[in-house]
Amino acid sequence: GTGSVFHLMRAMESAVKKIGDALGVSNTDKEWGKILSDLKAKIEAMPKGEVRDSWSECHANLYHVKQAWRNNTMHPKETYTSDQAEEVYRAVAAFMNDLCVLLSRTPLSVS
Repeated sequence: GTGSVFHLMRAMESAVKKIGDALGVSNTDKEWGKILSDLKAKIEAMPKGEVRDSWSECHANLYHVKQAWRNNTMHPKETYTSDQAEEVYRAVAAFMNDLCVLLSRTPLSVS
């Protein structure tokens, strides 16, 4: 279970890079806290409306993944059962699906 969650968090790193590309945040190799801060600034600079709201939701979901699973998984403090790993898998899959829809509606580099 723990190995599965670890690899799911690594898969999320590719999502973070895509989000950075879309929003014009270039250095997505930083720690997630800094990346989230840079993404938030880009989102807050957007005009109010559906696109900004969708990106805000994406940002919030990414923040919660960081807090709930990534920090303790990538800095080995947590272990997971196979049932817990399946729950994380479902959450990551839902995030990735939502991100695909968002990216398909948003031209790259909306900055």
